[in-house]
Order: sequence, then structure tokens, then C-alpha cells
Amino acid sequence: MFSLYTVLSKPAVAAYGTRRALALTYLYSLPFVVPFTLMPLLQQDWGAARVTPLGWAAVLYLIFFATMATSHLHQYSLKHMPSTKVAIFFNLQPLFAAIFSVSFGFEKLSYTFLAASALIFAGLVIFRGK
Repeated sequence: MFSLYTVLSKPAVAAYGTRRALALTYLYSLPFVVPFTLMPLLQQDWGAARVTPLGWAAVLYLIFFATMATSHLHQYSLKHMPSTKVAIFFNLQPLFAAIFSVSFGFEKLSYTFLAASALIFAGLVIFRGK
């Protein structure tokens, strides 16, 4: 789905620019996101005893770096590269993350990992072949 989003959003980036296209993406996605996030947000105990300063720092990191900065970089790359290349780089990220996790000892190499990697590569070959 994200590859489809990448291909379909390229005209919006060309027409409106990176920031405006990203703002429109967030705006149009709100009706789809709110129903899944509103109840958990309301049920969360936001008191200081439950959420530590490190927890708040993690939330801020997720908002600014893992969401906003990467989304902005994604839209920026769409402006300067073909959407197929952007989609390929995006789809390779989980594979590289897994390789680094295994290399640094955070994860163990398994048949599931190898099968998932093969599926990712097969999808990229099929996608790139068109």
C-alpha cells in the first residue's frame, strides 16, 4: 500500500511542493486514523506516575523524527527521484534494519527472517520489472 501511495503522491508533490503535499496527506488521513487512536488515547493514564520523562521523550522523538522528518524526506525524495526508486528504497529499509539487528546481536537469524527477506526481494524484482 505504501508503494501505491508513493506512486500516487508524486503528482501532488510536483503540483503543491513537499511541505504542502505532506500537510494534505496528514489532513486527508485524519478521518481514517482518528477512529483507531482516539479510544486508546482517552484510556491512557497520562499522569506523571505512569509516563516517565523518558517516555515523553520517546513520544516526541516518534512525532518529530520517526514521523515528520521521515515523511518529509520521503516527499522530498519523490520530488527529486522517480517514484519507483523511492518505493524500492522504502521497501529495502526493513531488510537493512533486520540485517543490522542481527549484526549487532539484537535479533537472531531464523528461517522466518530468511523467508521474509526472500519475499521482499521477490516483490522488488516484480515491482521493478514493470
